[in-house]
Amino acid sequence: QIPAYHILIPRAIEQVGQYKNELERDGWEYDMQVSFVEIYNETIRDLLRDEEFDDSKHEVKIGPDGRRYVSDINMVPLEPTDSEAVEAVMLQAAKYR
Repeated sequence: QIPAYHILIPRAIEQVGQYKNELERDGWEYDMQVSFVEIYNETIRDLLRDEEFDDSKHEVKIGPDGRRYVSDINMVPLEPTDSEAVEAVMLQAAKYR
């Protein structure tokens, strides 16, 4: 059985890609980056990390602009209309779950 996140996340990214295409026709330009984290027992794990074992301590912080973010995680550029790239990111995240 396919986990729900393997269905929901790609579908959500596909919808972002459709909206991106609409706005680009109006002259907008977009670049997208994604991250995948897992929170378990109050520990945040970066699922797009480069190494299998990572002792980095990730924390939810508040930036100067007042927005929350997770510290020290990998952000991966992603073209939301490229289904193969979306699948590759999903597989990378699944590898460290």
